[in-house]
Amino acid sequence: MPTTHGPLQHRPFAALADHLDRAVPALTAEAVRAELRALVSRGALTRRDGDDVLARLGLHTQPYRWVVGVAVPVTTTVRAPNDRYAHHVGTAHLIAALSRLRTGYLTGPDTPTTPVEHPAARSLRRLRTTRTDPHPGYPTGGIYRIHADALLAITVTGDEPDTVYADARTRLTADLNRRTDITCDTGRMRPTGLRRLTDLDHTDVIADTNGTG
Repeated sequence: MPTTHGPLQHRPFAALADHLDRAVPALTAEAVRAELRALVSRGALTRRDGDDVLARLGLHTQPYRWVVGVAVPVTTTVRAPNDRYAHHVGTAHLIAALSRLRTGYLTGPDTPTTPVEHPAARSLRRLRTTRTDPHPGYPTGGIYRIHADALLAITVTGDEPDTVYADARTRLTADLNRRTDITCDTGRMRPTGLRRLTDLDHTDVIADTNGTG
């Protein structure tokens, strides 16, 4: 009786190179990456070793992808009957505007590779509300400015970390300057983190920043 083999993910790790040598049509580069991702997720292989295996198999042919985290001062102006309402409405306005970015996305301090689930608590730091002027009809309220440092992230491609932040800054500045409903002080943008992704990273949820948007 001929020997049968189970799915690729159940075959011995050492057989991967042998399958490549025999040029099995069904074994694509993505199938190899999927196998290695499974081994990494189970702790059978470190991420660095898995990336080295991909390189030895000739599968790393594209520039590295990087996640760049930044903090940007942002401001919005609202009219409200009191401080609390102004803070609530202004925070929601900032989140709504920044959630519509074409390239960047709101993130948290610990999870730069994915959009954050609760941006009010995780993505907007140093939130503060200032009453600037009175407004007719609001005897105890008026016009308020809501300030915050927005934590954003973006993915870019590049081979050298020295050029990655410059590219990320250029892309994010252009994206933020499209927003006319809030004020973004891109001149005070500062980096908060840099992470190089490998072919073993799950990046499905990361925004694609290389399109024209």
